[in-house]
Parts: sequence; C-alpha cells; structure tokens
Amino acid sequence: MKMNEVLENIGLTRSESKVYLALLRTGGATISDIIRESDMHSSVAYNSLQKLQNKGFVSYNLQGKRKRFFATDPSTIKEILNERYKDFENSISMFSDISNSFGPAQKLRIFEGNNGIRMLFRDVLASLKKGDEHLVLGVSSTDSGLGDAIRDWDEKRIKSGINKRVLLSEKNKEWIDFYKKRPFTKIKILPTIYNSGMTINIYGEKSALVIWGRHPITIILDNKEINRNFKIYFELLWRVSKTL
Repeated sequence: MKMNEVLENIGLTRSESKVYLALLRTGGATISDIIRESDMHSSVAYNSLQKLQNKGFVSYNLQGKRKRFFATDPSTIKEILNERYKDFENSISMFSDISNSFGPAQKLRIFEGNNGIRMLFRDVLASLKKGDEHLVLGVSSTDSGLGDAIRDWDEKRIKSGINKRVLLSEKNKEWIDFYKKRPFTKIKILPTIYNSGMTINIYGEKSALVIWGRHPITIILDNKEINRNFKIYFELLWRVSKTL
C-alpha cells in the first residue's frame, strides 16, 4: 500500500497527505517550500496545513519572521490515534443509544471497492467471539491486491480464538498452502465443477457476498433465514468436498 493511501485510511484527505509527506521528505519547510514540494495550489496547501496543525500532525517554529513547519513523528501520530480510539470506545454506548432509538439496524448493506471488503473483515471480528465459527465458500483471486490485508486479518481472527472452515477450488494453490498451516482452521477442496467469481462468508447470524472484479462489491445481509440457508448450502458442499 502506498504511503498516501495509508494516511488517507487514517482520516487525512489527499491534499493533507501530500502536505504531510512533503514535510517528512524535507525535514521541515516554509509554506513556499511546501507548495513547491507538494505541487499544490497555495490556497489548498494553506488550508491543508491549518487542518494538519489542528489535528496535531504538524508543528512549527519561528525563524526570524518566517514559520517553518515540521511533520509530527509517525510514532507520535500512533499515540494520537490511540487516544482518539479510546475516546470513541468510551462513547460507544452513547452512539448505540442514538442508533437504537431509530429501530432495528439495516438488514442489508452494500459496499463498493476494497474498503467494503475491509469493512466485512471488521464486521466478522465484531460479530464473533472465541469459539465461534466463520465459514467461507471461495476465496479472492490472487490478483485482487488484498492478499496482505486478508493475511493480516486472519492473524487477528486466530488471536481472537475464532474457528474457520474454508471451501476453495484446487486452483487456489496459494490459499490452500496458506490455510492448511493455520491454527483454528479446516479446509476442503471443492468439486472441480464448482467455479465462481464470488465468495460467501457466513458468520453469527449474518451472511456476506463478495463479488470480485476490478471494483468488488460486498453485500452484508443480517437475516436469520438467509443465514440458515447459506449454512445448509455450505454443509452440503462440505460433505461432498475433498479433504486434504
């Protein structure tokens, strides 16, 4: 993942990311240096710099009458984010009260792009506890660009003590080699007749479909009946699939 994408994932805008990276590269700069280094319009650079200061990502000192700006050390940013997370965690019940006041949660959610798949990963961890089971029918193609994210997520899944059963095609050798070494994990190979560009996830009382492509689509369904039917389908395929 590119550095600007990492920064955008933690809440910076694209222009804020450009300014922060420019300050990291230069080791400190004046506003004119920032504009030149980031190749941005002056008003955008000024506005982004002000927002970064408000967020604690940028500091400055005075050299004569000129301000020189500096990027906050990345390790310090980690602490800033941790503090924000703790603040949010302490307020979750308050947000939940607001959400619950409007009735049942959405039963169907559709996400587009890779961030939708990451949202699914988070939802699985949030929905399951130690000893629960996550069922997966089909896996991503090797060129999805999400291999590292899936592996990182699986580490979290194992640390949480969540069991997993995976049904995958014999063509997915990369994922077969990966999953057969994982604890809390069982895999079987689907009949060769089965071929799909879609992954089905079954967890708790939810089901999720990931339709792979250049712009993948993730559909999360919170429906007991649909979930039950997917489980029946999974167990049927599990019985007829080949054990490694």
